[in-house]
Amino acid sequence: MKRIFTILVLTASSCLAIDNPISAENMASWLAYNKPVTLERHDAATNELSFLPGKLVWLTGYMSKERTISVYYLALYEGGTFLAGRRAETEKRIEEWIANSESVSLRRPSIKAIRTRNDGRKVFFDDMFLGQGGGGEIAFTTLPGQQYDLVVAHIAGDDYELPEEQRTNDPPFPQNTLSDIYDMIEGAILNGPSPSVAGKSPQSVPSPEP
Repeated sequence: MKRIFTILVLTASSCLAIDNPISAENMASWLAYNKPVTLERHDAATNELSFLPGKLVWLTGYMSKERTISVYYLALYEGGTFLAGRRAETEKRIEEWIANSESVSLRRPSIKAIRTRNDGRKVFFDDMFLGQGGGGEIAFTTLPGQQYDLVVAHIAGDDYELPEEQRTNDPPFPQNTLSDIYDMIEGAILNGPSPSVAGKSPQSVPSPEP
C-alpha cells in the first residue's frame, strides 16, 4: 500500500493524448459514500506500475483526507500494451471462471464478469490480491479505435501498518462498487464528464448487451 500511495502523489505529466476529465467530486458522487467524504485527485508522472505492467500514458489516483483505507485509480495505456503479453491469458482465466461458476457452488463472492459493448468490444472485471491484507477489484478494456487501453481499479488495504492512534474505526464506505460506476468512468473518458447522479450511467455510454 505504501508503494501505491507514493506513486499516486507524484506531479502530473503534461501533453496527455486523452485528458482525464473526472474530478475528485465526480468520483465521490458516483461512489455514494455512506458519510461525508472529501476525495483528492493526484495525477502521477510515471511510466511504470510494476504490478500492472504496460506502457502508461497517464495515471490518476483518488483518495480521501478521511482515510478510507482505499484508493481508486484510472490508468490509460498505449493500446495493446496492458499486462505486457499476459492479457490474453488473463481474459481466458476470467472467461473460464465465469463458465465454471455456473456449474459449481462458490465459497466466496467475486466481481469477475464480462460486459460486451454493442460494437463487440469487451470489458473485463476481475479481483485483485496484493498480499498482506491488500486487494481490490479491477476493470479493463481497449477503447474504440484500439489506440488506448483503459484500466480502472479499486485497491483496498488495512491499517495494520499504522500506529493505533491513527487507525480508523469507522471509515467512510462507498455504497457503489467499481462495477456500478465503471460505465460512467468510461463514458467520461470518451465523451467528457456527465452530470449524472450516483448509480446511474450517462446516456452517452453504450449499454452492455444482455
